[in-house]
Amino acid sequence: VIFLSPKGKSEEISNDDLKWFESRGFTVLAPDMLGVGELAHSNYNGDSFINSKSYSVWYLSILIGRSIVGIRAVDVVRLVNMLRKDQQIKEVYGMARRTMCAPLLYAAAFDKSIKRICLINPLSSYRSFVMNRFYDPHFLYSTVADALKVYDLPDLEASLAPRKLMMINIVNGQDKPVDNEINNEDSSVIESSYQNSMASRQLNLISCEKENIQNCFSTWIK
Repeated sequence: VIFLSPKGKSEEISNDDLKWFESRGFTVLAPDMLGVGELAHSNYNGDSFINSKSYSVWYLSILIGRSIVGIRAVDVVRLVNMLRKDQQIKEVYGMARRTMCAPLLYAAAFDKSIKRICLINPLSSYRSFVMNRFYDPHFLYSTVADALKVYDLPDLEASLAPRKLMMINIVNGQDKPVDNEINNEDSSVIESSYQNSMASRQLNLISCEKENIQNCFSTWIK
């Protein structure tokens, strides 16, 4: 299981969720992604500050025609290849929290060797981000310039069919739980793809209390 967290591995290493997988015989890889944990760019601040956090690197990536989420996704694919080639691990699962969900989603969309995907508190869609005037800036690093002219996050999630996909406690651009209207509009794209692939049982879009989340993991690994 590749586990991606915006907190970084040092804060997640004692997490009960990781221990849950380890106790069931899984190898868990919890890397620090670009800009996270030991790879955080603490010495570069720039002039774009929101709530004492700098977002200048995101704007810099736009200037060079790249995206932070794309760079992180490439690193995820490299980690998958490392596990397969160097460690002879035949089946890799991917799990991510919050702002790390997008890099895992992009990686899984292009690398089918990631057999199962679990997204915890993922952003429902780029549409929900831009439609909220007062959006949560933490999701900025999950975005791609001009993406909505061509695709949205539900399109990427739909492309994962028939692989197993679990999305837990989906949030909107304000980092609030999605209401039924938004959820239906975004999730219908994903559900239709899984239905067309005769894989409806492989898709789980659920709300879950934090203390019960390991029950969701049990369903995901079956």
